Order: sequence, then structure tokens, then C-alpha cells
Amino acid sequence: MVNLLILLSLTFLSYAYNQTLFIFNQTLDHFHVPYQDAGTFPQRYWIVDNYFNPSYGLVFLYLCGEYECPGVDPTRLFPLQVAKDNKARFVVLEHRYYGESLPYNYSGMLPQLLTYLNAEQALADIAQFIRFLNGEMALTNPGVSFKWVVVGGSYAGGLSGWVKTRYPDLVAVSWASSAVVRPILNFTDFDKQVYLSALKSGQSCVNAIRAVNSLVETQYLANNLGPVTDIFNATAAFQGTPDKRPVLFYITDIMAELIQYGHRTELCDALIAVDNAWDMLKEVAILGDEYGMADPTGYAVNSLGSFVWTPSTAGRQWWWQQCTQFGWMQTPSEYQMRSKYLNLTFWDWYCNAIYNYPGGLPLPDVDIAGYDLNYLGTNILYTNGDEDPWQWAGINVTSTDARPVLLIKCENCGHCVELYTPAPTDPIELTRARINIRSLISKLLRNN
Repeated sequence: MVNLLILLSLTFLSYAYNQTLFIFNQTLDHFHVPYQDAGTFPQRYWIVDNYFNPSYGLVFLYLCGEYECPGVDPTRLFPLQVAKDNKARFVVLEHRYYGESLPYNYSGMLPQLLTYLNAEQALADIAQFIRFLNGEMALTNPGVSFKWVVVGGSYAGGLSGWVKTRYPDLVAVSWASSAVVRPILNFTDFDKQVYLSALKSGQSCVNAIRAVNSLVETQYLANNLGPVTDIFNATAAFQGTPDKRPVLFYITDIMAELIQYGHRTELCDALIAVDNAWDMLKEVAILGDEYGMADPTGYAVNSLGSFVWTPSTAGRQWWWQQCTQFGWMQTPSEYQMRSKYLNLTFWDWYCNAIYNYPGGLPLPDVDIAGYDLNYLGTNILYTNGDEDPWQWAGINVTSTDARPVLLIKCENCGHCVELYTPAPTDPIELTRARINIRSLISKLLRNN
């Protein structure tokens, strides 16, 4: 008990860090040799050396995913804390096509220009970057052989698991948080987990979510979604296409994301506290706005179809990756937590409406994608929060010494839950999980 209290007190220590931004000239195309000389692009990365002792020979590489990378994310400081404990250099790498790591320098996002946006190119980016930085560090630390711990969450967690499997000689350990490593086309299990997580707040919460979806579907069938989108200040965003099914996705996804990111209790309490579906819908709008989940431009076809490219633009690139490689199309399950109209027919239309690709854009062959993205390497730690709907595209069973799997079970423990900056209000189960993660990473480093 004394040891636990000491570890708990260490968990909540605050500390300062300084990060420095650098640019790496990354190869645009790693696989088509005749075209490799066609160019490079500036890939951003950040280094934190506040706690770095080169004699320990450790580098933590934090992978940013499908968003503009801030460098060290101040809301997700636990990985930096673990790096500090290990006296490691902490490095953050921005993903190609996101933020300012842009191959085409703010040019229009024509579908043809997204050719080099796929997981294989991103994994090769990581490998080439590690080789580059190893060379740089060898100049100032002769004789030191550095071990790399690659950390990522969600899609970047998938990259973490894949890169350790594909390039085992470059990476000592991967920490893959809520890692989506299995491409799935008809992703009904996402909907199923929304049900199971909502059920933790009782059947009344499940019924309330269904009531909201039913209301929106009724308005959709009546061609009268204006009163719905007005509540979210989203009417103008969805006016660009006569097909209004994206509104069905928009509303239900706000509720799913609130559960996914650990706000299930707030959502359920708010929905249960009111008497009718219209008032429930207003509560969804309030919570969605509070947590930054109600921006309609991430759902509206006219926004996702725009060729305008800025550092904060991410939706068009991410849907390209889903529509051409990963799938993860969230379709209704037998538990009926979303509209029946959000089926694969909708997703086929949605992908084609966004990109208007010449000749049409078929939904991805996820069997081929999955075959090429092996995630069963050794020295990989897979973690999931037990309320996260994305866990079913990851690894949440069959733990081994060489590939430990940790399911974090606690109230409101969702997506990438352990990566967040520790706080005294965290559930004790989460704090214990973080202690376990520290121990497992140390063990995997010894095994390497």
C-alpha cells in the first residue's frame, strides 16, 4: 500500500518542458523507385530534451495521427512523463498530409493528389525518420546504441503496432493505445459497443439515445431536418447536397463520440433528465458544443469535398484513408443505436460524393488492406478503455508476455484514456493501469 501511495504521488507531479520544432525532408514516394527522385516534402517534428540522458540510450517517439500536430499535446502528457522517468529524449512526428507536413504545399486536394496518403507510406516515413535521427545522434553520442519506444493513440496507435511488426530492428517497444489495427468494412461492433457502454448508465440511457436517433430519422423522412440542424447551428453546412443522410450520421456520431471520449455519464444524465426527444436533442447540442464535437464541417459533403487545404484541414484526408484503405464504416447493429439508413449503401454514396473520383471510388477491400498491415509483432503493448467503441478494431484479448494486452476497466474510460495528463480526480483503476503500463514498458525494454 505504501508503494502504491508513493507511485500515486509521483503520478501527479507537475513539470515543465521545452520543445523545439525541426523540419525533416521526407521522401514523397518510398516504393516506386523510378519516381523517388521526384521530390520530398517537409515533415515537421519536435524534440524535448529536458530530461534526456544520452547514456541511457532511449528515445520515445510520439506519433501524431490524422490532425494538425501541436508537438507535445498538453492534454496528453502521460507518455512524456514515462519518457522523463526513463531519462529519454522525447520526439513528436507529424503525419504526412496533415498539419504543415504537406506534400503539395497548400495546393488543391484533388483526389489524384492523395495518391501517397496511405498507411504503408506513413510507416516508411517513420522508419526513414528513425534512421535519420539515429544518424544525427551518432554524431554527438558516439558508441551509444539508441532504443526507440514508439507511442501512438487511435490510428497513430495502429501505426505504432504496425511499425514494430514491419520494422522490428528499428523499434524496441511499441505502446499502442486504442490502436485500430484491423481494417473492417462493415463495422457493426462500433454500434454494439455504444449500446454496451450506454447500458452502464441503465436502459433509460439506451432508450434516450434511440429516441434522439428516431426523432432525427423521422424528420429526415419528412424532408424536414431544418428544425434539427437549427439546434446545432448547422443548417447552412448541410445545404450543399440534397441528400440529407449525413445529418443522421452527424447527430448520432456526436453521441457516440461523447461516449467514446469518456463523457458517457454526462450524456446519459442529461438525456434522462428531460422528458421528450426534442429536449434530448438540445442536450446533445449543448454537450457536443462544450466538448468540441459538434462542428458540422467534418460531416457535410460540401465541406469534405472542398479542395481548399489549410493546416487545420483534416476531414478530407482522413475520409480518403477510410474510403480507400481502412473502412471502419459505422453501420447499425442489432442493438439499433443509429439509423438503419447508415448502411453500406450510404457509405458507398458518401465516399463517392466527397471525392467525385473519375470512374467512381469502390469501397476498400479490407482483406487486402489487413493482409498488408500485420500487427502481431512482439514487444508491443496494446491498451484499450473498456467503454471505447473503437476497441473492436483493435486488440482487446489474448495477452502474452511478448505482446501484452491491457483492458482498462473503469467508469467513463474511453479512447486513449491512459495517454491523458494524469489528474487527482482520475479513477483509481486508471491510475493503477498507468502504473502497470510503466512496469510493462520497462519489462519489454529489458526483453529487447
